[in-house]
Amino acid sequence: LLRHYDRLMVLDDTVLVRRDAPDLFVLVPRDHVGAAVEDDAVRSPEENEALVAMSCLKYDASPLDDARAWFNSGVLLLSAPHAATLLTKIPPAMDFVVLWDQGFLNAMRHSFGHPLHNLGYAFNWLGSFNGSNAERRPMNATDAYMVHATTGLPGYGKDRTQFLGWLDGAWRRGLL
Repeated sequence: LLRHYDRLMVLDDTVLVRRDAPDLFVLVPRDHVGAAVEDDAVRSPEENEALVAMSCLKYDASPLDDARAWFNSGVLLLSAPHAATLLTKIPPAMDFVVLWDQGFLNAMRHSFGHPLHNLGYAFNWLGSFNGSNAERRPMNATDAYMVHATTGLPGYGKDRTQFLGWLDGAWRRGLL
């Protein structure tokens, strides 16, 4: 798609976007990859560094200086300069150990040296904030602009649809 468009927002199929979300194309510099960096609200910096190292090893990349910056690929903003990230390397089989596409995309950011613009959890609130990371939740889902019903959401599967339906209703009723 980056062969046909100058900028592109890629959303996971379980991301719900609030109608009043700010324009990320204005907020994120063109030369940066826009994504939410998973910090200690999700996992430790050491665990992130290990994920980066494993992903870079698997996909033949060298970690950059920000080797602890692991982003979640559920909401991703790319520009034409990032086309090489997605178009020149075909990923081998992806696996769970490096979190599927996240491992490949994180390694490619390192491989091509693209700077990262942290969108924060307001633009990629993770389902685990209602589950395993609830005690470290940075905000309520209703306060976020984009909510990603990840596999970390309790009751994975049908409950994701129910959660996103409830959230959409809350946003529509103005329960912010």
